[in-house]
Amino acid sequence: MLSVFAAVGIGVSLLIPIATKRLSLGHYAGGVWLWACGLFTLGTTDNRALVTVCVAVAGAGLSLASQARVYILQTQLPRNLLGQGFSTAAVLLYAVTPASLVGFGILASRWGTNALIILSGTLLLLVGVGLSTRAHRGTPRTGSATQSKLAADTEQP
Repeated sequence: MLSVFAAVGIGVSLLIPIATKRLSLGHYAGGVWLWACGLFTLGTTDNRALVTVCVAVAGAGLSLASQARVYILQTQLPRNLLGQGFSTAAVLLYAVTPASLVGFGILASRWGTNALIILSGTLLLLVGVGLSTRAHRGTPRTGSATQSKLAADTEQP
């Protein structure tokens, strides 16, 4: 299954630049939705063929969400803050990963793996709903006053 996940993830990563030159919060939300649906359905089935499809869908969603996140960081942060933005994102990712693995291990021994996969998919679906709502409304990342201040701070004398 890992090879299916990896192959689909790599394939989607290669197709995204061909399909579109710009990614948005809507693309990120779509990736989260795919990832969540793959996980949720994975936790509810024992059918081997459906498990393979779920792993592929989750891999496609994770790849799309990851690519969109990086694109949004690159295009929304001022140039002089790119290093800090990517560093902060990396620190958060590296801090959350071990904590989630420990939590997943403890809860899996009590509730079982399928229940946790369903819970993870449900939580991701909730995040996807929030992202979709925000993307649909076109809510800007920061207020115009903050954008003006950032623009003023980055101007060269």
